[in-house]
Amino acid sequence: MQSRQFTVRNPWGVHLRPAYVLANHMRGFESKTDIVLDSGRYNAKSVLKILAACICPGNLIAMEISGPDEKEAMEEASRLFEVELEEK
Repeated sequence: MQSRQFTVRNPWGVHLRPAYVLANHMRGFESKTDIVLDSGRYNAKSVLKILAACICPGNLIAMEISGPDEKEAMEEASRLFEVELEEK
């Protein structure tokens, strides 16, 4: 299992656009991908589950990924949280 923490830097949190981008990318991996917050565990392949997490700016979240392509999935999740999910 791969686990990494990220601080949400997007000033609007994880709203519909970043939730869609994250879920769309994570669906490309066979591994199980979860977002873990104090409030629970959320499937990172589901836009609705990501939105249900109510991820706000500054939240510290953990991504937990387990499966045959977990390393590649974590690299993609890292890239997304560090670059792609930011508002431009």
